[in-house]
Amino acid sequence: MKARDLDKLGVEFGMKGDYEKAIVWFNEAIAIDPMYAPAYNNRGLSLYKLGYFKEAIEDYDEAIRLLPGIAIFA
Repeated sequence: MKARDLDKLGVEFGMKGDYEKAIVWFNEAIAIDPMYAPAYNNRGLSLYKLGYFKEAIEDYDEAIRLLPGIAIFA
């Protein structure tokens, strides 16, 4: 599977409110492609929803570093 496909799976779990499972898929996407900014952005959102604000900011920063025009939704 490609990082994009794994990221999509994470988004599906996030939309259901299962942020822990979403993070697992975002981690897999990042492991396959550490340059895939959307996975950092989406993992940041899941971390934010779980109350891990420092970690969420770190992921948002990495997403912006990799893709400066990326939109962050929290």
